[in-house]
Amino acid sequence: MAIFADEQVKKHSTIGHVSGHAGNGNLHVVMAGDPQNQDESGRLEAVNHAIVAAAVKAGGTCTGEHGVGIGKGSMTRSYCGGRYGPRSRSATDQMKFARC
Repeated sequence: MAIFADEQVKKHSTIGHVSGHAGNGNLHVVMAGDPQNQDESGRLEAVNHAIVAAAVKAGGTCTGEHGVGIGKGSMTRSYCGGRYGPRSRSATDQMKFARC
């Protein structure tokens, strides 16, 4: 999965770093880009969607660990929603958007 993610970063000509927790299967892809640049932000979104789709296809999920994945809310719903149902999606949304 890490190799696939790195290939996606390169394929879409984006700047990114792939790392993870080898012991428990977590993968982190940190990408840099200008959100105001439509071409660049479109390529970043394409990388993100490709990685999430591959993870879900392999039996994994997408999350927002450490609060950095708030933007993944719509992907969590679209990719994982059918798998866990509306109650799970609602609970996930409440956790993601909770203010401490």
